[in-house]
Amino acid sequence: MTGLENIDKLIMHELRCYYHANLLVWSKAAFSSLIEDSVSRLHFYTNKDVDVLILFLEEVCKDKQHPFLDMMHDETWIDWREDQYWSCFQAHLNGIIFQLKDMSQSNAG
Repeated sequence: MTGLENIDKLIMHELRCYYHANLLVWSKAAFSSLIEDSVSRLHFYTNKDVDVLILFLEEVCKDKQHPFLDMMHDETWIDWREDQYWSCFQAHLNGIIFQLKDMSQSNAG
């Protein structure tokens, strides 16, 4: 699964399966583990298009009104834009972005 048209589907699948409100453990250790696991899965499925994924995640992370967040809310039952979740969401996405960039650079070199 590659290309911009499929990035949102890939991320939505990841969220639906691993970030649903009924499944989350709200602890730093649990989120660290989720980040590592998500990075592995997302990198595997995007491979050469990982830069497209990174750009999309950066866009979502910067825009609290991004339309993708509406779909995330519907799929995860969490409104990540609420003040109590937004900083956690941004930190989580930034962790995924950082690790994806690191993996991408390691594979390029």
